[in-house]
Amino acid sequence: MEKINHTDSPGGTILAVDDDPMILELYRRLLKKYPRVLYAASGTEALRLIREADDITVALIDFDLPGASGLEVIQELKRAFPGAEEAVVTASYDVQSAVESIKAGAARYITKPFNSGEILSLIDTTMERQQLREEVVRLKDRMREKGRSFMVVGRSKRMQQLMELVESTASLDTTVLILGETGTGKDLLARVIHEKSSRAKKPFVVTDCAVLSERLIESDLFGHEKGAFTGARDLRRGKFERADGGTIFLNEICTLPLDAQAKLLRVIEDGELERVGGSATLKVNVRVIAASNTDLETAVNEGKFRRDLFHRLNIVTLYLPPLRERREDIPLLVDHFLSSYAGKYSKEDCSFAEEAYDALFSYAWPGNIRELENAVERAVITAQPPRITVANLPPLLFRGKEKSRAPGRNSLILAENEERLIREALKKNGSNLSRAAEELGIARGTLYSKMKKYEL
Repeated sequence: MEKINHTDSPGGTILAVDDDPMILELYRRLLKKYPRVLYAASGTEALRLIREADDITVALIDFDLPGASGLEVIQELKRAFPGAEEAVVTASYDVQSAVESIKAGAARYITKPFNSGEILSLIDTTMERQQLREEVVRLKDRMREKGRSFMVVGRSKRMQQLMELVESTASLDTTVLILGETGTGKDLLARVIHEKSSRAKKPFVVTDCAVLSERLIESDLFGHEKGAFTGARDLRRGKFERADGGTIFLNEICTLPLDAQAKLLRVIEDGELERVGGSATLKVNVRVIAASNTDLETAVNEGKFRRDLFHRLNIVTLYLPPLRERREDIPLLVDHFLSSYAGKYSKEDCSFAEEAYDALFSYAWPGNIRELENAVERAVITAQPPRITVANLPPLLFRGKEKSRAPGRNSLILAENEERLIREALKKNGSNLSRAAEELGIARGTLYSKMKKYEL
């Protein structure tokens, strides 16, 4: 079988279209340093390549082509890839064709015989510009995720121990298995691991194995060839191909069908895959981080999960504790969400009344961090500044099982723990309120209110 090696390369894909075999051969020699170049000898062939491509960054297009015209090629390229830069390369300068091509979106009009340096300069400049655009997008994504990745970092002993393990293993480039209940932030922890690894500047690709059907999950992960199944009208690269050089996060790995598990094992062990309906073996270099909210060992014993795959995934296992087991982090998270949503909804002066804050601290949070975030957002939306009261909290916090658990005794235990934590922080920081509040992960005003409550 033919092996296709996907190597790292600068920029994107180049499309070169010309019906003159000598010009195409010249392009092949001129562009040989670029690993991703598509060549077409007719307008019709160019349209097909555009429709099958994942990206095209720059195109060199002859205006007079057999089949579809150069103008049609430009229009289709602009429709499929709005950011692509098109240059019309033609034998003679014609004002009308130049005007038409520029109107269609072409950025340059070059006449033959052309200067090779001009072509290379155009391509290199476009590639650099594309790389800068991609870097800006990555930086924006990181800035956006930085605030969310904050949610898996806490001051509790459990989280401190977890993050120490993350720090020591993130750079090892091995598979990681994250276990934890729904809503604990497994996807965010996976992103933190990726950003602390040597792959941080490469793609971080996410797929939820529980969302897609058994037929579609293999196509999603490994891609498919055109005509592989009903509805597969075009070739599609899978997420492993798109994650090449970076990290893929497989959420709810326990739901992955057995056939797909076998293919996943091959990718992990050999770095090889085949698209659905294809025969060519593709090489990829991807770090796998998987997550599950159920016990995979039980699934192995029940025959629902491959034992060999489990052992390949289980090299480094991280357990993300539920929020009820890291209550010390609730004040930190509440303040973070309050600051975020108060700004979003222009209610910067909002703060939790004492009884509302205590309700948040006392609840069991079966939905974990996600449920806490939703509760704080709802509270901010419904609040009449400056106070957020119990009435602004979801009714679920006050009914059912959580309410029936000896509230008087539990409240006393929580209050004692909170008072002790505040006393320790004040003592450690020499009664400096700002430093103590920072250590506790709460606002200075919140600390002051609690000191008054406990007469400290």
